[in-house]
Amino acid sequence: MAWKSADGKEKASNLVSRLETLINGMLNKETLLDLIRHFVVFEKSKKENAKTGIVSISTVKKLAAYHQYYAVNRAVESALRATGYSLEKETPVSMAMESPESYGVARVKSQSKGDRKGGVVWHTQGSGKSLSMVFFTGKIVLALDNPTVLVITDRNDLDDQLFDIFTASTQLLRQEPKQVENKEDLTETQKAKAKWTQPEALIGSENRIKNIAKDIVSHFEARQEVFDGKGMIVSMSRRIVADLYEEIIK
Repeated sequence: MAWKSADGKEKASNLVSRLETLINGMLNKETLLDLIRHFVVFEKSKKENAKTGIVSISTVKKLAAYHQYYAVNRAVESALRATGYSLEKETPVSMAMESPESYGVARVKSQSKGDRKGGVVWHTQGSGKSLSMVFFTGKIVLALDNPTVLVITDRNDLDDQLFDIFTASTQLLRQEPKQVENKEDLTETQKAKAKWTQPEALIGSENRIKNIAKDIVSHFEARQEVFDGKGMIVSMSRRIVADLYEEIIK
């Protein structure tokens, strides 16, 4: 699929060459780096040879189309506003933070920060809804410090299809998705996550991270005076790893 918009707001004119739209829209530095980091997935499929019975596994690399890229980024921005999240520190996601008003959204001026109304992304059939959900989840997990993302479907076959796609995208999501059968199963899953979240917050508190980083640096520097080597740090979560890294390099 061609990249048909340079800004995500309007389709490029037919009088403009596709190459120019591609360069201005997709190949600018911010968009290209964002695409590489947050909008690439690898899907594996099996195929059995009817004659030999040999099963081959092929891997397909998929990149977001232009409409998926722009829609997901706008959805992330809207979700951040709706949750009242404040960008107090640099986040690991790319956000242009454009006002929804620039897209002609009605009554946007009446939408206050933290109103919990994230909005709706409309899709047509075959537009890649499932992958758009994966891309959105991958970004929002980073932006909101690992929130719980609940995907609700109205058909069992669609539920299985979405779960398979999410499961195949664990590298982008940075965790294993879970499929629940009923509300009781969902409640148990949430309780289990809560039990893990509380100690993770305590172990990864700001003061503790600073103290640990200081101890690691002093210990490693002292050891380097005796002999050269490398150090391996094992942490409880990706968030703690990121915070610890930022503290160590200060």
